[in-house]
Amino acid sequence: MEIEEGSSSKGYKKKFAGTYQKAKQRVLNKLGKRTTLTRRPKIDSLSKEFEVVIETKESLEKRLTTFQHKLNSVVACGRDLRDTYLQLWKNQVGSLVWNNEQECYERNKSPSETRLIADLERAVYEQDRTVDDAMERFHAKLTHLSESPISLDGQREIELAENVKHAKKLYKECRTNYSDSVIDSHGASSSARSKEALAKQKYDSQAEVFAQEIATFLEHYRGQLPDRLIEFFEAEDKMITAVANAHAASMSMLGSLKMDKKSAKSSQRKRYEDENEEYVEQQSPSNKNGPQSAESDRKASSSVKKQDNWDLIYGVEEVDLNQEKGSMIDLQ
Repeated sequence: MEIEEGSSSKGYKKKFAGTYQKAKQRVLNKLGKRTTLTRRPKIDSLSKEFEVVIETKESLEKRLTTFQHKLNSVVACGRDLRDTYLQLWKNQVGSLVWNNEQECYERNKSPSETRLIADLERAVYEQDRTVDDAMERFHAKLTHLSESPISLDGQREIELAENVKHAKKLYKECRTNYSDSVIDSHGASSSARSKEALAKQKYDSQAEVFAQEIATFLEHYRGQLPDRLIEFFEAEDKMITAVANAHAASMSMLGSLKMDKKSAKSSQRKRYEDENEEYVEQQSPSNKNGPQSAESDRKASSSVKKQDNWDLIYGVEEVDLNQEKGSMIDLQ
């Protein structure tokens, strides 16, 4: 009777110890910690690389969306700042005169100054329209990238990723079965050891399948990632170039923002001279009377014509604003 009780007690302790060891293995695997039963450095390293790619993909999707929102905010803030500056400038255009009826000072704008403001507003409108078109195209590209940020064939990428996840699930099951069979076979019969050998075989086989699925995914990812990166840089370059060109078109009017017309005329003349300087430098005695010389003369003539138009449009021939009647503040 005592022998039976002792045997029963030993069996219970062994069963309890086995259950504890199995539970411990599961907890350690869940935490990513490997033991001698479950350690496979090559498989673990490949699995980690796959996880990093997936995590980075999810991060890219969020960052692309965030970039679009912040880009819209930057453009809006920039326009608000510019419009505030322009309004401040427009409030100062014209001669300061006293209005007896309103009993206040006001700005009396000449026809040339009124045209100047209209031209500037038109230039700003064209600039905004060009920038909006560029931003719309860039946002469309960012949205497209966010749908598949790391490969051109997003559907194929998803299929390969699902294959990896399924293979990993089976691999973890085989790993758990193997570790359990090792624990059960410790000091047990040959039947238990036979189960351990079978579990080890399935574990090794599934490890190969898992590694192959990861390799297939990484090959697809590495083959298409450069094209995605190039696509992003090209879209960004097109947007920046379009915005720069839009601003360059309105930059030509900066000289006209001067409050005295002599400075405005000087600034405008300098701009035309800079534009045509390269054509003058290209002329030489050997081809002075040739087609290139004729082209240069034509451009120089065009420059002079533009300057004459500037004088007529913006009224540079008029008296300076500060010398016009009513420009002085009379406090009497």
